[in-house]
Amino acid sequence: MLAVHSATGFSGYAASDRVPERIAAMVYVDSAPGKGALEPDLEGVEKPLDWEELAEEENLDGLSEAQLETFRQRAVPVPAGVLREGVELTNEARRDLASTIICTGFPSENIKAYAREQDWAWLRGVDELHDVTWIDLPTSHWPMWSRPQELAAIIGDIAKKAAGGAR
Repeated sequence: MLAVHSATGFSGYAASDRVPERIAAMVYVDSAPGKGALEPDLEGVEKPLDWEELAEEENLDGLSEAQLETFRQRAVPVPAGVLREGVELTNEARRDLASTIICTGFPSENIKAYAREQDWAWLRGVDELHDVTWIDLPTSHWPMWSRPQELAAIIGDIAKKAAGGAR
């Protein structure tokens, strides 16, 4: 099983394209199968985390000030190439993997609508998946901090199910 969060939906989807036979299930945590480049016009070698932008764009519900401070201390810049460049996807088998999209920052109904109505790179692969389970876990974009027990239980259940049907 491969679980990814946030922008790693791009690299996770690329991995499912390259080695689908080694992945029993995909789990996207407040993420989705991204295609193309997330920020094609990004310049420089890395993108540091901008806390003001983060607070404006992301749901921070359930995160204490202490957790946010720890987050700020541990955050590392994202290599610009990861955001600027897309990966060519060629293996249609990725579409048949059991995929679960855990929606934490916004309800699944919103994410489904965005996937249909918007051309956002991080959602471009949603409509091509053949086996998708949607789970709502209302909290922040970082459920591993705001609702860790619940997230772990959901991922554990997916892993158990995948192990029962492992290839």
